Amino acid sequence: MHARGERLRRRIPGQARAADALSRSRRAAARKLAALREFLAGSALSLAGGDAPTAADYANLIERVRDRPDFALLQTVLLRSLSQAQYRPENVGHFGLAYDAYAHFTSPIRRYPDLLTHRAIKGVLAGKRYTPSGQSWEALGCIAR
Repeated sequence: MHARGERLRRRIPGQARAADALSRSRRAAARKLAALREFLAGSALSLAGGDAPTAADYANLIERVRDRPDFALLQTVLLRSLSQAQYRPENVGHFGLAYDAYAHFTSPIRRYPDLLTHRAIKGVLAGKRYTPSGQSWEALGCIAR
């Protein structure tokens, strides 16, 4: 590790680790995209979008290959090339569905973020705004880590 990075890690260890994880995640995503492009080239295919393909780029490619005998393989490889979703306090939408806003939850019993989402939706349906424990959503996001 670079000396500057090590000094930063000692001064603000939580933030430095988060920045390191984000950097590693971005490098991994770039490697996955490069591997996908190499795989597709072997089948005389390409994915539009340059370094940041959109959900529409993936959808267009899926439509182009839908009738191919190797469709199931291509679809699986495309799905596995995508980064795993991350829970965040800010709403960044859903890449695969191309939604600007998106909320996902399973069972309110199993996960605290799911419980908060469930309560927020109930509040919206009741015409109210749910604020958990008087804290901001951003503060809760920091607490949950």
